[in-house]
Formats: sequence, structure tokens, C-alpha cells
Amino acid sequence: MGELYEDPYEFDFADKKSIVTHKPQIVEPLATSGRYDAVISGHTHKVVIEQYPGRADDRETTWVINPGECCGYLTGRKTAALLDFEIDGAKMVNL
Repeated sequence: MGELYEDPYEFDFADKKSIVTHKPQIVEPLATSGRYDAVISGHTHKVVIEQYPGRADDRETTWVINPGECCGYLTGRKTAALLDFEIDGAKMVNL
């Protein structure tokens, strides 16, 4: 069974600070805040993998990830995203 959280939801994984949101209007402010290693978003169904420059807190970059849509209902493209903090890389996967 899954868990539901308020939006946006912050969490730590592999010693990295991430945040998830379904509100596209707050993605850029979150990404440029310098507080997160990853900002993961949804809502637009648009595939996005970008890196924003870091800030003075030693965070080199902030990943901005939108996996698109896994069902392909609106775009006809079924996608998911993989983010690997160990190699500092991300990619889209077609399902």
C-alpha cells in the first residue's frame, strides 16, 4: 500500500535532499533556491531532465525531473525517469 503526502513533499535519499511536486508553477523557484539536489515534478506530462546551477552551499547542481507520463494517454509516449545520485546522471526510459 502506498502513502499520500502533502504537496510539495521533501525527503532525503542517499544523503541528497529532494522535493516532489505536482505544481508546475513552483518548480523553478524550488530548483533555483539552492536547497535541493533534485526537484521532481508532474502535471504537465512533458518530459524534462535539466540541471540548474548550484548555490554557495556546495550543491553543484539541482536536477529537475519530470518523467512525462507512464500511461501515454495524452502524448502517446510512455516514459519514466531514472536519477542516479552516485553517478550524478539521469535518463528517460521508454516503457
